[in-house]
Amino acid sequence: MKKYVIRILVALLVVGIGVQVISCSTGSSGGGGGGSSFIIASTAFTDGAAIPIAYCNTYATQSGTNGSNTSLPLAWSNVPSGAAGFAIKMVDSSASNYVHWMVVNLPSATSSLSAGDSSTTNNSMPSGCSEIINDVGNAGYDGPEPPAGSGAHSYAITIYALSSAIDASSVTKANFDTKVTAAGVLDSATIMGTFAQP
Repeated sequence: MKKYVIRILVALLVVGIGVQVISCSTGSSGGGGGGSSFIIASTAFTDGAAIPIAYCNTYATQSGTNGSNTSLPLAWSNVPSGAAGFAIKMVDSSASNYVHWMVVNLPSATSSLSAGDSSTTNNSMPSGCSEIINDVGNAGYDGPEPPAGSGAHSYAITIYALSSAIDASSVTKANFDTKVTAAGVLDSATIMGTFAQP
């Protein structure tokens, strides 16, 4: 009888170990086997680092140098399949998400923007895309310009991979997020930068 009980206990232990192994194996592969994540990067700064003065508003100053309001260079990769195009939004997350830049209908073949592509004097944005009027009142890029002495502000630049195009004529700052969501967000990626004025 004693041997019989021991055999049962050993059998239960083996089954228990087997279940634990199966559970761990399933959990570790969940969400991680579908390939690399959608990412956005910039040659101007690394994620979480300071945005150089050249990409800040002309009224922004740092060490005696004024910004030139050159739009940031951006590049994205590992685009989800089925993406029909992209949208970009840049906000000051330290100032109630003050909007600095909004773009819709970037072509699916586009994988980068060069420094200065968004410009009021020599715009080189990809054909077919539209820039939306931001909180500054401009349809284009306006770089960081936090109030002097307010400390470092954080700027989030997010790209959305969309499954359909957006009617740009109906997009405003107020409904940008809603329009982007309605276009079918396949994935999004964000890079953060900071800037402070003394």
